[in-house]
Amino acid sequence: MDSPVVNMLESRQEQEIHDILEVMREKEGTIYLRDFCPNELEALWRKILIDWMTFVVDHCHLQRQAVAAAAFFLDVAMSKGLIESRQEHQLAAAS
Repeated sequence: MDSPVVNMLESRQEQEIHDILEVMREKEGTIYLRDFCPNELEALWRKILIDWMTFVVDHCHLQRQAVAAAAFFLDVAMSKGLIESRQEHQLAAAS
């Protein structure tokens, strides 16, 4: 049988998790929203680049969060029209 203190702590943790998820959902729809839809070729290039970045991160024993951050900045650059050719995609991914 759990004590009232344990139950209170578990309840507080559940509420904190709920609050964190709410903030994440809100940010996902506003701050992190990327308003672009790449064409089929750009989507393929993006997938290939992200697969390559994941390989490099794993090979170098880095944190996979680096791939997520790099993909975010790649998407922002694509959405602003800063990346158009395959060579520019490769340069952006390598940077």
